[in-house]
Amino acid sequence: MNENDTIITDEVTDTSSLLEEYEKEAVARKTDASSVQLVICLFISAALLVMHFSYPQLAEGIIDIVRELSADENELIPNPLDMLISLIDKL
Repeated sequence: MNENDTIITDEVTDTSSLLEEYEKEAVARKTDASSVQLVICLFISAALLVMHFSYPQLAEGIIDIVRELSADENELIPNPLDMLISLIDKL
């Protein structure tokens, strides 16, 4: 038995460290999505602020559209499960 075989068997038997590493990566993946959303929102806010000073009418028009869409009680993208339930109810 050579040295490489012992290293491989040590790595395979140490499942607790593999599980801890997987959990750390899972937490990192969850925070990645929220970090990307934060950066996108900050970028859009900064762009609207700059547009407000450069092109005030255009910026106000965009903000009005966002207000209208956010005030609408209907969903922009309907939930497919809700659509399926409503179709089943019609039968």
